[in-house]
Amino acid sequence: MAQKITKKLNFSAECEFYLTISITALFSYLQNLAYSSSMSAIVPKQHYARATAMGSIQVFSANIFAPALAGVLYYRIGFERILILDLITFLLAISSLLIVKIPQPRQNQVESQNRENIWQRLTMGCRYLFKYPGLMAILIFLLSSNLFGSASMALVSTSILARSGNDGTVLAGVQSAMGIGGLVGATVLSIWGGFNRRINGLLLGVGLQNIGQILLGLGRGHLIWSIAAFGAAFASPFKGSSNQAIWLSKVKPDIQGRVFATRYLIAQITTPIGAVIAGPLADRFFEPAMMREGALAGIFGGVFGTGTGAGIAMAYTLFSCCGLSLALIGYTLPILRNVEDTVPDYDRS
Repeated sequence: MAQKITKKLNFSAECEFYLTISITALFSYLQNLAYSSSMSAIVPKQHYARATAMGSIQVFSANIFAPALAGVLYYRIGFERILILDLITFLLAISSLLIVKIPQPRQNQVESQNRENIWQRLTMGCRYLFKYPGLMAILIFLLSSNLFGSASMALVSTSILARSGNDGTVLAGVQSAMGIGGLVGATVLSIWGGFNRRINGLLLGVGLQNIGQILLGLGRGHLIWSIAAFGAAFASPFKGSSNQAIWLSKVKPDIQGRVFATRYLIAQITTPIGAVIAGPLADRFFEPAMMREGALAGIFGGVFGTGTGAGIAMAYTLFSCCGLSLALIGYTLPILRNVEDTVPDYDRS
């Protein structure tokens, strides 16, 4: 009887966590849309990449310090008080917005939107994207990149643990190197400002990030994993900031919310697909094939080794190679490479 009650309580707690995460993700999505749409009204066009890189500094800083801080606070003050601290920091963040003046769309823009029916508002983002093939090219590129990127990310921790004898300290070290790399990359970009042609930042960022991931997959020790993770994360802000800067300069502020919502929806469709296929593919095909007597061990054993974790490392490397190939292919496509020339910047007057 007691066991049934315990299971029921655990199930209830899990449901609460899932519900909390779902609600948080929903409002985080809305917050990101508002943040992205507001940036073009506050920041001069030439500083878009720099401003978005500064946002990445905050994200990577949190990735470095938050897990360690949570681990200390959890045992000292408990989960409930951590949630209270989270609420306090939320209120501080909201308070900071009271001292920032964010320009709003002009009245004629608002009136034009009010005359649109519901269907026109819902489809406006899609109609706008189809109007500019260059922006659609970026979207298809991101759609493909996210597929392989999410598959790689789903395997990286498992690969390191499998090849380090489930050593959590090794994984923590690699993740710390990854966080530091992202922080350094975002800092460099925020100071430098990025490439004059931001499409170079997007394609090079994707390419260099995947080169770092390939080295991580090929590596067999803590040091090379940490160096490769640092390099891969260093390139990540270049990709995200350059991409965001292009969209901010091409889409008018009064329609950015709807266009960006459509863009995020389409670009992220493949993210869960990549994560779903990566695990079964690695476990059921690559891992057995890279055991000592496996079908691929004789061919790739000298590169990845054999035994536990070798197949996962191989799958991770192959997904990263696909991501690198996409970046190289992107440079051969004029519709993508020349998007900043073919799609005009909006008139800020």
